[in-house]
Amino acid sequence: MEGRSVSTRRPANGRCDPGVVSGFVVSLLLGLLLAGGMVVDVGRILATREQLSVIALRAGRTGAQEVVGIHSGAPRIDPQRGGRAASEVLRTLDVEGHVAVDGRAITVAVTRVVNMTILGLIGVPSRSVTVVRTVEVVSQ
Repeated sequence: MEGRSVSTRRPANGRCDPGVVSGFVVSLLLGLLLAGGMVVDVGRILATREQLSVIALRAGRTGAQEVVGIHSGAPRIDPQRGGRAASEVLRTLDVEGHVAVDGRAITVAVTRVVNMTILGLIGVPSRSVTVVRTVEVVSQ
């Protein structure tokens, strides 16, 4: 068997496979963009949830101040006045929500739509965030 030679010549420009590297770089950059988008947009969702929680508690506390029946020993929240006071807080802060008064408790549910900045580019245009908080009247 006479010797066979295997050619190890490189192309004239000295590169082996330039298309593989650029494909890898594009995939890596897209992955990083997606991860960064998730960090930014999920952070915005969490910040909105915290803000809505504060607003719901504020509205609930305001409504819970409309207490009747203290002298009779059976304190409760006046449904009309308490609901109106809590709804006024929501209206003043320009937040959509629902208020329910049930005896010694007032429940406030608030909702806001958060538009996605980065994830909107890949088909996730927005997320709805809803927070429900209940404030109760306690007697001592």
